Amino acid sequence: MPALSLHREAIQYIAGDSVTYQITAQSAVATQTALGGVVAVGTEPTYPFGWRTRRAVFRTQGLTPNVSREVEIYTPAAYAAVVRGVTINLNHLGNSVAFVATGHKTEEIQRERRVTLQIT
Repeated sequence: MPALSLHREAIQYIAGDSVTYQITAQSAVATQTALGGVVAVGTEPTYPFGWRTRRAVFRTQGLTPNVSREVEIYTPAAYAAVVRGVTINLNHLGNSVAFVATGHKTEEIQRERRVTLQIT
């Protein structure tokens, strides 16, 4: 299969607290149904630096050696729906290849924002 486009654009990311942010990602990957990404409107705030997005691990089937990739999941509903066996397409060695979810996922981590105290 031909390789997916490498074009990157702003994608909506819905955080666990229901706030919608924008993240720059490869649009051909992010907008696959299983990952839940849609193109951002442009009015969303940027996802805060230092926070970690929710992710899932996908692995090739039938390639030697097997290749694993960790991929961002853009909505809480998509995160719940990505279970072992869900398939997406990713680029590998210049071709679009099917990758299958392993069932390993990581939750998002939102760190507290630090505020500098100024005494006048």
